[in-house]
Order: sequence, then C-alpha cells, then structure tokens
Amino acid sequence: MITETTSQTPQDPISMHCPTGYGMSTEQAAALLRAAHQTRNIEPDDPILMTVTLLNAYLAETDKMVDRHNKALTKILAAQVGEYVRAVQQVSKELTPALSSAALIGIQSAYKEFRISHIWLTAIIGVSAVINVAAFVALHWYR
Repeated sequence: MITETTSQTPQDPISMHCPTGYGMSTEQAAALLRAAHQTRNIEPDDPILMTVTLLNAYLAETDKMVDRHNKALTKILAAQVGEYVRAVQQVSKELTPALSSAALIGIQSAYKEFRISHIWLTAIIGVSAVINVAAFVALHWYR
C-alpha cells in the first residue's frame, strides 16, 4: 500500500499509483504494446494497463523498502565502525608503551653495537697509520 503522497493532485488515481520517477505511464505502456505487438487498439481503460499501475505501485513500495533497509544498514555499520575504531584505539594505547620500550631497547642495542664497531675501527685505523708510517720510514731509512 502506498503511504506517501505525491506532489500531484490526490483526485487523480494514476498519479497516486505512478509517482514521478517510478516505472512508466499507462500511455508509455500502451505505446510499447502497440509497437511490440503491432496492435492498433489499446484503449485507456484496457485491463492490461491496470498491471502498469500495479507494477508502478510495487516499484514505489520496493524503493521505500530499499530505502528503509539502507538506513538500517547505515546505522548498523556506523555502530560497528565506531566499535572497531574504539577497539583499535584501545589496542594501540596498550601496545604503544610496549612498542616504545621495544624500540628504545632496539635503538640502545644498535647504538651499543655502533660504539663497539666504532672503537674497533678507530683502533684498526690507528694501527694501520702506525704501520704505514713505520713502513715509510723504514723504506726511506734503508735507501
């Protein structure tokens, strides 16, 4: 049953069952039947055109039902998304200190390894410099 009113006059039974934007008019249906079946006589009161009115009303009701379902699904999904966001925020709050301390430990470990490597490389460079100087002096001393 159609519960919404249209912008057209309520006395016109066609406008009550064929709201703007739904289906086709009875004139369009009659023209389609004439073209598809090479029929010349389809009167405005032909019973076949009653199905157009019924189908247009069905389309209008189906559209309203789909709209109600879309609104309900939107509410459900909005609630679910809100819950997911809160859950992700909670988990991230719980993980942040652990990840921060793990990252800090990793950085400290990497810095300690860098310092040890830096000390060894400095020692190797120093020894290499002493060997180079000694070799240079020895080569020039014995000539």
